[in-house]
Amino acid sequence: SVSLAIFCAGVFVYLSSEVIYDSLGLSYTHECGTIHIKRAVIKYGDTLFIPARLLWADVTHIDDEAFSSDKNGELCRIYIPKSITSVGKNILGAHAARIEIYYEGSAQEFSLIDGVESLVFGAISFGCAQPVLPQKQKKPTEVGFFV
Repeated sequence: SVSLAIFCAGVFVYLSSEVIYDSLGLSYTHECGTIHIKRAVIKYGDTLFIPARLLWADVTHIDDEAFSSDKNGELCRIYIPKSITSVGKNILGAHAARIEIYYEGSAQEFSLIDGVESLVFGAISFGCAQPVLPQKQKKPTEVGFFV
């Protein structure tokens, strides 16, 4: 029964990562009880959402060049939670100058993030609540009437 529980937990984590990528566009690793964002691509227009928690762990780190994918050519806004404690180099890539950052915490909290001093971005706003993610549109169903 312990083996079954471990197997089920492994399947859950694997399937969860696929669901998270499909819905949020995030690739991540789980390290020492925290989540590190490896890559992210926009899924909702021109906005990228970084959640404060994934599965059962806080999202604390954004890796080097995490948002610099060519798929992010339309990227204009990133919502960053205050759970982030460090960021890698060149996380915004070539799009940096036009990207607006919406940070959940204060300016003082933002300045305490390791690596933030090297960030280049267009504008930043502080005290921004994490927005509710838009719901995916359901496909209309056909309703048939028999006469």
